[in-house]
Formats: sequence, structure tokens, C-alpha cells
Amino acid sequence: MGNQALKLQYPNLFNIVGKKQATVADVFSSNPLNVSFRRTLVGNKLVEWRRLVAQLAHTSLYEGTDQFVWSSNKNGSFIVKSMYRHLINNGVKVPQENWHTKIPLKTKVFFWFLKQGLILTKDNLARRHWKGSQACCFCIKHETIQQLSFEYHYLCPFPLAFLAYCV
Repeated sequence: MGNQALKLQYPNLFNIVGKKQATVADVFSSNPLNVSFRRTLVGNKLVEWRRLVAQLAHTSLYEGTDQFVWSSNKNGSFIVKSMYRHLINNGVKVPQENWHTKIPLKTKVFFWFLKQGLILTKDNLARRHWKGSQACCFCIKHETIQQLSFEYHYLCPFPLAFLAYCV
């Protein structure tokens, strides 16, 4: 509903709902709504539930196939230029030198992820409550992006000068 999934709009309710994979049609199949929670709704959760039910009361389902719509483009289709514009308009700084180098796009995207600190190294996974060992496969240190990208030269086929230019 709107530009965001209900599970993101109401995360407290989504965390305690019984059937997380239920479809909208399943939920709307009966009155009251076909939703069960693992706990009794009290306090803020009850207030959120009432707000959600009021929001859903004005919703109608129609037969047909679903469509993906990219809201950042006038005709609703995704194009890279609209994504770039969306990033720039929302304050994400995208250095031009990354995108004008003569390397494959997937390599450019990898370097962008590297610069943003989004590579799923063990330290990043641990921040997301991953329970595995944080030890690097090559040494006993904790695995980090910095360590894998810049300390182990034999893992990366690109010279460090190139990496410094790209990131």
C-alpha cells in the first residue's frame, strides 16, 4: 500500500503475525480479516492493528495479473537513468570517475559496493546477527572488507593504484 510493503510499514505487527507468507487474498477471504498473531495485541501493537484495519477498509482487490511499477519513471518502467536520478535526488553521492572507467559494469558495481561497505564479509554479516565465526579463512584475524580488499594482494587481480582510483 502506497510506496512501501505493509511489513515495512508495520514491522511490529509483522514480527508477531502467525502466517508471514499469507497472500492479501487469503487475508481478505473472511470478515474479520483472516490474520492470527502469536501474542495478544495490546498497547501500541493494538493501536497499529486498528490503524492498519482502517487503512485496509478502503482497499478493493481486482482479478488480474500484478504489475511491477517503477515509481521513479513516468511510464512506470525501470531504466538505469531513472535509478541514477533517484539516487542523486536522495542525497547519494555517486562519483563520476567510477562510472566512466573502461571496465565491465559488474566490476564498476562491485567497486561501488566496496566503497559503500556493503560487501557481505563476516564482520558485516555479524552486524546482521549472523552467528558464524568471524575468523578469516586466510589468517586468524576478523574478516573485514578492508582486510580482504587491500591486505591480501593475491586475492585481487587489480593493482592497488587502480583500486584507489575506482574507490
